[in-house]
Amino acid sequence: MAGLKSPTIAISRWLDGLLRPLFNRLANETTILNGSQLVKQIEQWSAKYLTSTTSFITMDVTDLYTMIHQEGGIKTIRKLMDASNIKQIDGVKKEIILALARFVMTNNYFYLYGLYYKQIRGGAMGSPLTLTIANAYMYFVERPISKWAIITNSLYYRYIDDLFIMSNVYVDTLTGLVNYWNKLDININLSASIGHTAEYLDLKIENRDGSLISEVFHKASHESYFLPFTSVHAKHIKKNIPYAALVRAIRYSSSFDAFKREEAHIIVSLLLNKYPKDFYS
Repeated sequence: MAGLKSPTIAISRWLDGLLRPLFNRLANETTILNGSQLVKQIEQWSAKYLTSTTSFITMDVTDLYTMIHQEGGIKTIRKLMDASNIKQIDGVKKEIILALARFVMTNNYFYLYGLYYKQIRGGAMGSPLTLTIANAYMYFVERPISKWAIITNSLYYRYIDDLFIMSNVYVDTLTGLVNYWNKLDININLSASIGHTAEYLDLKIENRDGSLISEVFHKASHESYFLPFTSVHAKHIKKNIPYAALVRAIRYSSSFDAFKREEAHIIVSLLLNKYPKDFYS
């Protein structure tokens, strides 16, 4: 069964420990880890290239984890190692890594209404190896996009299955390019949004006549609940929650009003989770 206690989870973690550093080194210039990192890159790019006509393009990959064929995932690992020009990692030969990865990918099962099912496409959600394979697969798919961004002085980054672009290329051309990029790989379907505003990860950003306006973004499904104050976790962990939220608000907010709106949201969330006043006053 796919899960934290499944027979394959230890192999998955071990393989992920071997392969993820390869991906991180290879994709360092086109991937981000969080919204704060993206804000920094946007500010650096905008200082040189931002105009009143600059557009944002956000693209989401539909069902990335389940759209990649299992054998395609194994081929991705081979390509990852070939691109890194290595035949073994920590003394483990490529053939053994591929064999173990195939075993993990093709042995995912789940139980529903009294019946057992075997997953025949994609990888198990939550499996460490699945994330690395999906990331590596997208790295090779996105090569034409990242090269185009360099040529056109556009900004391009990706977080797993979410793609972000800032560009001064005409909107009609961008629309045509998105259609072309949707044909790069039969397994990858991109749903795109192009305009002067964008909602990406936890960041909302707008190009208002050549000036960047940004604030924290909360999805419609967002709920103001996190670690309750009544939990048994250490006090320093609980203190870090409002601290991290306020730091994010400061980093994302382009105006004092935007910060105060997010600050009010944080306070309400803390109250809902039974945090005392001295945690945020």
